[in-house]
Amino acid sequence: MSDTVSAPYGSSRPPMVHPVLETKVKSRFRTELMGLRVRDVTIHEKDDRYLIMKLNWKNGYRESVSLPVAVNIFKRQVARANLQADDYLWFSSIENRQYANTKFSRKFTEMLKKHGFRYDADGEKRSVYSLRHFGISTRLQSSGGEINIYSLAKNAGTSVKMLEDFYLKYMKPNRKMIENLLYFHRE
Repeated sequence: MSDTVSAPYGSSRPPMVHPVLETKVKSRFRTELMGLRVRDVTIHEKDDRYLIMKLNWKNGYRESVSLPVAVNIFKRQVARANLQADDYLWFSSIENRQYANTKFSRKFTEMLKKHGFRYDADGEKRSVYSLRHFGISTRLQSSGGEINIYSLAKNAGTSVKMLEDFYLKYMKPNRKMIENLLYFHRE
């Protein structure tokens, strides 16, 4: 496999970086994503579209629900790489999953440097973990304060206290949040 693949508008990117990046944001995973095998994913497309992913994480197994866009990413990846049930979803040719994680992290860092995004507005280095933070923060902000934070914490494999300490304190009120605070029930 080459080091780059064609991307829209004549640019190039490291292979698999974009779909892995998108999946990390839409699913709010840590490093568990690299341990995900095709058999660990169930597609739900009846009323709503989402994936149910069985993850092996620091405290055992947990199930996590993705955002709808992850269904298409999953289907494309399985078809593109001709994956079977026992194959890892990302960097499937690499048996050592810690190395697969390291490889993705390096490719992600290269991409950030190339496009001038290595540091955030506070001068802190961005890392793969930044994708998880972005995913959780975006979900909290877009909910307008209406998301059940216990459900979000459980789905993201964290605690309500972590959401309070690292995410909720930075949320600025938006119109949906203000309405949520002002009105108990709207007809």
